[in-house]
Amino acid sequence: MAENSRVKFNPVTKEMEIEGSESFVTATLDKLQEMLSGEQAKRQSEKAPKVPKTGTIRGPLSKLVLTLIQSSTEGISTAELKEQT
Repeated sequence: MAENSRVKFNPVTKEMEIEGSESFVTATLDKLQEMLSGEQAKRQSEKAPKVPKTGTIRGPLSKLVLTLIQSSTEGISTAELKEQT
């Protein structure tokens, strides 16, 4: 029986799910970490935009969600996103 391998990505929460053989998961994870290390270096050189804690937020909600995700150094949960948006 053929094995199914897949990578699911939620662009809103930035969560990933990798399914497949151990070699597929390991290889995919290595590639993702390599890509992310390049993104981390790029982000560190750019100043993250500040997100207001209170008050009216203007602009599309997707822009706010993206800003919250990008400004979070340790990641952000869906509950935190819900609370802040």
